[in-house]
Amino acid sequence: MPLKMSDTTRRTLIVCPGRMFLFEQWHLFVTNMELLKLAQVELVVVSVQSVDERIFSLLRYYQLDGVVTLRASLELPSNVESLDFNPNAETMWNNQLVNFHDALYEFRYSADFIAFPDWDEFIVTADSSPLPNVFSQLIQSNPSVAVFYYERSMGVMPSLGQCLCSCYNSK
Repeated sequence: MPLKMSDTTRRTLIVCPGRMFLFEQWHLFVTNMELLKLAQVELVVVSVQSVDERIFSLLRYYQLDGVVTLRASLELPSNVESLDFNPNAETMWNNQLVNFHDALYEFRYSADFIAFPDWDEFIVTADSSPLPNVFSQLIQSNPSVAVFYYERSMGVMPSLGQCLCSCYNSK
């Protein structure tokens, strides 16, 4: 088993979204990545369990751009004959929390802030302020707080099929 050392590259904000599992909504991925770049996120740690090959090509593009680092999502052995169950199905969110912990331990000394949103959660501010600035202000106002939980506002991102139908129906 290879030993992974803690990251030493200084960064203000790293985002570690939930693992990609049966992920095929490329428009959701691109929208989120571009919003994160605009918000001055320096690195997105992507744990991949299964994705459409076209999305993997997009992941590689962002990786070559230096914005993404790719990881294999943890998957426990499920073909153990002595077990009559799949251990992956018995863990919270199919090992997603283990991926979060892995990123937290790797970047806890090198990043000022680490965020753990899902791929369908867009982090935006009312005035489009860079997220590192927003988080820094929160820390200055609340110096003894270690974790912030942001309020979620429900929105709707149409599926790719809905987007295509709208485009064709509007002509």
